[in-house]
Amino acid sequence: MAKAHELRQQQLATMARRQGLPTCDLVLDLSAAETQCPACRARFQPAGHERCPACGLRFPR
Repeated sequence: MAKAHELRQQQLATMARRQGLPTCDLVLDLSAAETQCPACRARFQPAGHERCPACGLRFPR
């Protein structure tokens, strides 16, 4: 199962690169004092935000 997951992640990264999209391993920590949006990489204070203030990505709560 781990090998299948690794191969799928590689495939997704390849597809993203072909489209010119960035790939990153960011963790969105909504309980931290400051966090980084996984979509646009903007840094912000997550308290009171349901969306990224820079790009509008909606965060699950």
